[in-house]
Amino acid sequence: MAYKTTTDHDEIRSWIEGHGGEPAVISGTTTENNSGTLRFDFSGDPGYRRITWEEFFDQFESGNLAFEYNDNGIDGSPEENFKLVDRDKTPGQPEDMSELPDAGDQEAAQENMYGSSPEGHEPESDEEKGNELLR
Repeated sequence: MAYKTTTDHDEIRSWIEGHGGEPAVISGTTTENNSGTLRFDFSGDPGYRRITWEEFFDQFESGNLAFEYNDNGIDGSPEENFKLVDRDKTPGQPEDMSELPDAGDQEAAQENMYGSSPEGHEPESDEEKGNELLR
């Protein structure tokens, strides 16, 4: 699946509405300082309270969120093809994920993974050590 991350309100709204969803919050999560836990309702779930797009995007922006979604069609239910993520948890990530190097470009992929050429890179985790053995 090819995922794309965006903060563009029109793009988010178009994707959600195009898949039959509406902005919502989880019922009972509203507090004095928070208008509720953001979700999208695709099926009229009684555990959700629908909100306006304006309310959704106000909280989306104040929560510093981004929308990550499957850009190559739906694989399963719409709920399995997107997530709301913290913009700060993905520093340096391009807004358009298509800007990442092609998976076939091994050198660019390694530079993206390590932040530089893998020469001189000492594996830190067991997973990286396993990846080193595959090279």
